[in-house]
Amino acid sequence: MSNSLSRFFLLTTPTYERANAPLRAACAARSVELVEIYPGQFDFGNLPHVGPSDMLYRAQSAFQGPSATLMPLEQFLLVRGVTSFYKSVDKAFALVTNQTMPLEQNGLPVIPTIHGITRDRKVLRQYVDQLGGFPVVVKALGGQNGQGVLRADSWQALFSLVDFVALTGQLTLMMPYLPHSQYRLVVVGDAVVAASRQTPHPQDFRSNTGMGLGEGVPNPPAELCDIAVRATHTFQWEFGGVDVLEDTRDGRWYLSEVNFPCAYYLCQDASGVDIGLHMVDYLLTKSRAAMEAKGGKAWQPVNRQRQVSAALRAYAAMTTSADKGAVRDVTQVER
Repeated sequence: MSNSLSRFFLLTTPTYERANAPLRAACAARSVELVEIYPGQFDFGNLPHVGPSDMLYRAQSAFQGPSATLMPLEQFLLVRGVTSFYKSVDKAFALVTNQTMPLEQNGLPVIPTIHGITRDRKVLRQYVDQLGGFPVVVKALGGQNGQGVLRADSWQALFSLVDFVALTGQLTLMMPYLPHSQYRLVVVGDAVVAASRQTPHPQDFRSNTGMGLGEGVPNPPAELCDIAVRATHTFQWEFGGVDVLEDTRDGRWYLSEVNFPCAYYLCQDASGVDIGLHMVDYLLTKSRAAMEAKGGKAWQPVNRQRQVSAALRAYAAMTTSADKGAVRDVTQVER
C-alpha cells in the first residue's frame, strides 16, 4: 500500500525548526504528506476527515503561551482515530506531574525522594539527615531544561530556597545531590534507537540545561536500554526521551524523568542516528496494522455520507477493471 494515502499531522510552532526539519525530511523520504499545524491556525469549523491511516505527533509540551493550545488540539484529533505514540487515547488526557512515584512503583531505580517539602525547619533537618546530608537538590515541578532545579549546600541556602519556592505554590521535591553524567536514551516502540551522554558544564551542577558537553553513545548497555524502555512504557507511551543519571562515584543508574514529547534532535545531532525517520517508520507500521485490522473497510473514507444514485450503482456493477479496459460488460449483472 502506498504511503501517499497517509498524512503526518505535526503539531508545532514555526520557530521550532530544529524539531520540525528532521520530521519534514523523514516524511519526504517515505512519501508521506506532512501537515504542519501551528497554534491558532486550526479551523475547528472545517474539520479534516482523519482515521488510523493518519499519524500525529505534538512536538512541544509547553503548558503556557501559544503552544499550550496544541495539547487540546492533539486530544481533538486523537479521539477521531489518528495513529500516535500513545498506547491508548485516554493517556493523552492524563497529566503526570510527579513521575518518580509511578516509576518507583514499577520497580525502576529512582533517586531517593522526599515528595513534598515544608517550611518547618525541624522537619527539613530530618529530611536532610534522611537524604544523607548536604548538598541536596530542591526541584520545583513544571520547569524545563533544568529550570526549577536548585542546589542547597547549607542550611542558610536551603531555608531561603524553601521560603521562596513556597511563594510559587508549586509541588516541590527534595533529593540528594549526585555527582553524575546524564544519559539521554530515545525510545521508539520497544527499543532504544539512539543515545547520548552529557556531563554538567563546569560552572553548573545540572546536565540538562543545554550547556552540557554531549557525545553519542553507539552501544548503550542492555540493562540501561531496558530501564529506558520500561520507563517509557510505564506511562503507556511508545516514544520518549529518557534521562538516566549515572553516579560517578559508584556507577549506579538512577532514572531522572521520561520526556514526551522531547527534544529528540539533540540526541540525533550527538549520535548521528536519524531519529525522525525512526519515528515516521514506527507510526507508518502502526497505522498500517490498524488499517489492515479493519478488513474490507480499510483505506475507505471515514464518516463520509455520500448519496449514490441507482444509475451510478448500475453503471458501477457493469464496469470491468482497468486491466480489462474499464469497459461496460452487461453479462456481469446477468449472472
